[in-house]
Amino acid sequence: MPYKFACLSSGTNLKFFKADPSNGNLYEQLNFNAQAGFGTGAPGTPIAACGLPNTTGSWNEYHVYYLNTSGVLQERYWTPTGGWTTGTINSLNYVLQASTSLTAAIWTTSSGSLQIRVYGTNTSGNIAEIAWGVSSGWILNRTVG
Repeated sequence: MPYKFACLSSGTNLKFFKADPSNGNLYEQLNFNAQAGFGTGAPGTPIAACGLPNTTGSWNEYHVYYLNTSGVLQERYWTPTGGWTTGTINSLNYVLQASTSLTAAIWTTSSGSLQIRVYGTNTSGNIAEIAWGVSSGWILNRTVG
């Protein structure tokens, strides 16, 4: 089974986030240099990533989403000052189908507030939108059947 991966671009660099299909080990890789581990998900886990820009517009924070062995949506994120940290999305205990794809997106509202969305297929077969906002934190925003 091939690796599942997500890729982000920042200027002239590519940042790859990969999930080993045999054991769920998670790896990051800058451009095509050596990879480094940063966590463990379920074997065959889907993976999605988004980058958050700093004030100069370059990416300085990476958020990676995947499933644990119970199918619960997980987050690990990296910052220059804190390194890899477990994200708060984990506390939702939101279960997705093991065969789901994951997609992550970010944007800012017209008032400048940062928004993150993660999409996957829930256990009922519907598309779930899990949302993060500065004032709300992580919530299950809605499902689409």
